[in-house]
Parts: sequence; C-alpha cells; structure tokens
Amino acid sequence: MAVSQTLSVTEVSGSVNTSTNTSKVRILWTSTQTNNSHNNNVKTAKYYVSINGGAETEYSVSYTLPLTSTKTIVDTTITVTHNGDGSGSVRVRTWMDTSISAGVVEKSQSINLTTIPRASSITSALDRTLGTACAVTWTPLSKSFRYKLKFSIGDWNYTTPAIHPNTTSPYTYTDYILSLDAAHKIPKTTGTMTVSLFTYSDSNASVQVGASSPTTFTATVPDNSSTKPSISMSLTPVISLGSPYSSLYIQGKSRIEAVLSGEGRYGATITSKEFIVDGKNNGTLVSDYLSKSVKITVIGRVYDSRGYYNEATEEITVIPYSKPHILPTSGETEVIAKRCDSSGNISDSGTYLKIKARRKYSLVESHNKCQLRYRYKVEGGTYSSWTTILDYSATSDEVVTNALLGGVLSVQNTYYVELQAIDDLGESTTTIINVPTDKVYMHKAGSMNSLGIGKYAEEENTVDIAEDLEVIVRGGFRAKEIPQGADLNSFLKPNHYFGNQVSTSGYLNCPMNPSERSTFSLEVISLGGGGQILQRLTVCSPLATVYERQYYGGKWVVPWECVNPPLYKGIEYRTKERYDGKAVYTKLVDLGNLPNATRKQVAHGASATKIIRCSGQMSNGISLPFHYDNTTNWIEIYAGGSDIVVLAGNDQSSRTATAQIWYLKD
Repeated sequence: MAVSQTLSVTEVSGSVNTSTNTSKVRILWTSTQTNNSHNNNVKTAKYYVSINGGAETEYSVSYTLPLTSTKTIVDTTITVTHNGDGSGSVRVRTWMDTSISAGVVEKSQSINLTTIPRASSITSALDRTLGTACAVTWTPLSKSFRYKLKFSIGDWNYTTPAIHPNTTSPYTYTDYILSLDAAHKIPKTTGTMTVSLFTYSDSNASVQVGASSPTTFTATVPDNSSTKPSISMSLTPVISLGSPYSSLYIQGKSRIEAVLSGEGRYGATITSKEFIVDGKNNGTLVSDYLSKSVKITVIGRVYDSRGYYNEATEEITVIPYSKPHILPTSGETEVIAKRCDSSGNISDSGTYLKIKARRKYSLVESHNKCQLRYRYKVEGGTYSSWTTILDYSATSDEVVTNALLGGVLSVQNTYYVELQAIDDLGESTTTIINVPTDKVYMHKAGSMNSLGIGKYAEEENTVDIAEDLEVIVRGGFRAKEIPQGADLNSFLKPNHYFGNQVSTSGYLNCPMNPSERSTFSLEVISLGGGGQILQRLTVCSPLATVYERQYYGGKWVVPWECVNPPLYKGIEYRTKERYDGKAVYTKLVDLGNLPNATRKQVAHGASATKIIRCSGQMSNGISLPFHYDNTTNWIEIYAGGSDIVVLAGNDQSSRTATAQIWYLKD
C-alpha cells in the first residue's frame, strides 16, 4: 500500500502586471494511491500559503483517496502582489491525514517570482545656475518606462514633459533649462531646490508606477543683466550760491548730490547705495567739494540682497575756479603800495600813495566779476573806508591799474595799505603792505623817550628800527614776563615773552592743557610786514612741547597747532599735518584690557568727520594691528565715526592697549 503526493508552485507565464505590481501563481497539489491504498471517505486537508515571507494563510479542502488513481487535491491560481521593489516570493505547505497506513503526508515548496521593474530613484542632482541646463541622474529599470521630473522651491514648481531614456543604464537628463522665475523664491545668491522623479509604465506617462523621495541641490541666481537691480540716477549741484551759479559744477565751490533709485529683480530687494565721484566714495550720496577742474566720472550704484549691483555712469565737467589774486603788474616783481610825490614818482619822503597792481580771477563761464579795492590806516589807528580801484563791471580777468592817493600821508608815521580783490562768488584775497615812515639816520623823540634808527620813532619807550636794517646785538635781550590772567591774543608785537602756567585758568587763549602746568616761552614773530604775526609757545619741560598759530588781517587765521604732540591720554591736538587741504587732529585713547577672542568697541570721543588712520600699542610693547602667524594669534584695530574697534583672534585680555587716531573735523 502506498500514497505519493506532488506539490507544484509555478508563476503563470505572461501574468506579470507592471502597473499593479502583481503576477499570478498556480498551486497544484495531487495524490496518487497505488496497491490497495485508498480512502473513499470524505476527508479535509489543509494547505498554507506565505507571500513575500509573510505569515501563512491557512486553506482547507475536502478530498477522497480513490483506489489506484491520481487525485487532484488543489489546483488554484492566486494573484500575488510583489514587494515595493518589484521582488516577490511564494511558499506553500500542505498537510493531509490519510487515515490509512500512509498516515500524515506533508509537502512544501517555495519559489521566487519575477522581479517587476519599479520606480527609479535619483542618484545625483548637480548644483546648477538658473538659466542653465539641469543635470539629474537615475537608472531606469525598464526600457519601456517613462519619467517626469518635478523641480520646486517655495511655491514655485515645474514638471517636465515625459522623458523616455530607452535604457537601463544610468541616465542623466539635461534637457530642461532651469527657469529664472525660480529666482523669485531665492532672495539671496543661492537657494535649495528640490527635484522628484516620477516613474510611469505606459508610453503616455499616465500610469504611475511610483515616485522617488525628493533630492535637493543648490540653485544659484546668476549675476547678469537680467538679474541685476534696475537703477536710475539724477545729479544736482550742491552750492550755496544763487543764480547763475546754482546750476553749475564749480571747482572748490560745488558738490554733487545724487538721487539713486532702483528695484531688485526676481525677488531681490535693494539693500544699499553707493556714490563714487572721481574714484572716491565718502559713504554718502553727496560728494566732497569738487577739487579738480577736469571732466570727472560719476558712478552711482545700487546693491540688492544678493550682493549684486548695477551702476549708472555720467561725466561731469567741473568749471575751473580759484580765489581772485592780486599780482604785480607787468615788469614788476611785487605789488606796489609806496610813498610818492604828486606826480606819482616813488619817493621815501612822499606824502602821496601810489598803488600799482593787477587782478586775476576765474571767469566761471563769463558769469563771475571781480572788484579791486583798497583802504589804509596809520599804525595803531583804524582803517579808512574802502575805495574802489576796479569795479565789478570789468569783464577781463587780468587788469592793470594805478591809483594815486593825494597828500594825506605824514612822513613821520607808518601806514598799512590793505588791498582786496573780491569776486561775485564772495571769495576774496587780501594783501597788506607796510608803508614805512620817511628814512632818517636817527630820530630822537624826547617827548616819547624813544629813538628811531633809519626811521622816525613812533612808539613810547622803544628803540624803533627800520625793517630793512640788519641789527646785531652784542649780549642779548631779556624776555618780558606775561602777567597772570593776561590774554595771549593781545600779544601781537614782535618780542620774546615768558609766563608761568600754574593753573588751568592762568592765561586766556593759552593752548597748554592741565597736564602741562609749567613755565613757557612765547615768541611773537613778524612774517614780513603787513601785520602778519606768528606766535610760538614752547613749554619749558623735558617734552618741550611747541604750539604755533598765525594772525593776519585782524584775526587768527590759523588756530593753535601742536608741532610735537605729547599725546596725553584723552587730549585732542590739532597738528601741523594736512589731509586733502584740511587740518588733521590726533588723540590718544585708552582701550583698557584687550578682548578675549571677540570684538571690543571703545568710544574715542572725537567729533570726527573722517578718520585718516588708526594704530595702537599693547602693554607688552607690540604695535597694533598685529599678526603673528596664520592661526588665531592676531589682533585687528580700526576706527569709525564714534568708536575704536578691536578684534582679537584669541585671548588677549591679560594685556591693555592704547590707540592713536588721526582725523578731520570739518
């Protein structure tokens, strides 16, 4: 007696369905009885099916085992859904209790199903600039599959038409030019764009097999004419004069004001503006005064949030201008204001005054006019009213003239003649000429207890010496003491003085600061006649600090300046240095302890309009800025309008420092 069983599990040919990711499997279970083995009673057998390694599903089936026959127990076809990657497997196990001598019969069989091609995944998406071709790579799993790519950033997106690689090798798609429209969602230079791959099984790309997870890449907004911000620039002269000068660009008188406007493109916003005049940017939309009489280039720029800029350029012609001049006439080496006789002949004993000069001034496109005038005074007296030599009505820029003032000059007095050329722009040049007394070998003025040598004596208790005489003194002069509380503005006669600055209020208009309470010397020096005076104050200390100022035309034309600043902390000094024709100030600032790998700001307290330079000194004697190597052992220092900034690459807090700044104030 014998019972033999067969179990066949096979995938049905042609049953693979790519769209549904399924295939069909036939399960065939038969039992053959030989000899006398049989059981005609209806019995129940079981079989178990596991799909893709999952849990078994139990099925029951009724059967009989006829004598000497082959009986089909199960012949069924099932539809199997494959795994997401297209793979699949089926395992079938059977169990039968024959209730005869064969007992329990069990069979099992497993098969791996055909892998169904599924959705591909993106293997790379290269960073790209908008306006250039994309580069997205994936490996198609079927030659018949179609694909679509979806690019997106923010709420912008674009999906390509169907793509047919017709290969199962790695494939790179480059047919889509990334649209600049995406830049609306990229306010900075770059943004992160995503791309997704969709797989379709049909030629119309309507039956979707699956979609890949999004892949990101960096999209860069190009810097070109399409993406740069728009710009509009209008220029206006800034000048304090009225018509006809208000619309002109005049050397030394005009500045340029720019009105800049623009709009960011493709989502960018305008962040800053820049105005460059003749290569110089002073940080505002108003230039410095135009110092050159040439055609200059003016550039306006607007910057957007991406750091891209656009510029407008214009050329401006600056009209030449300088203050009017008083010059010698042709054949003369100096401007003449001298004594003469009634016929105009130069004479030391003349009581008439002869003036001979010419003026020169800038025409400013024939708008400007210039007046030449004079006034005079006896030494120690007050000036007469102005007398016009050449009126504004003259049109030439060079005019030679003679003027004769009749019979009013005493031979025993020194006179000062002030010549002034003043133009329509309000600028003027003044020349003061000393007209001495008549020449005499010696004049004893007993009533004044004075003696004149080479001239008439004019001042009490003095030895009055003609300026053109050379004086040799055997021995020396004793300096005069300046009384406490005196005003140094009143010391205008050439002489040597000394004082003792014992308090901050010891003298008026004294340049010494509280740290310099000491004796000092004051030299009052004539600078060639005409009332031009130099005061030089020297502090009697080891530092020997020297201050100077100049007086001319009834006022201090140059205030106190320090020749060799001692640099006491926190004290401002006006120096003899000039920058762009302006006085440079300096100051020493205590920075305290240096920072620890960070930034520190210290207010310098100066009313600075422009910082010229800045340097520092550490307590260990090393100057700033400081760079030891390419690591963090460095210290940077710079100054702005109100602060000194120190940046340290590592911990420098154990050291202190000072900083010296040089700056302009107007």
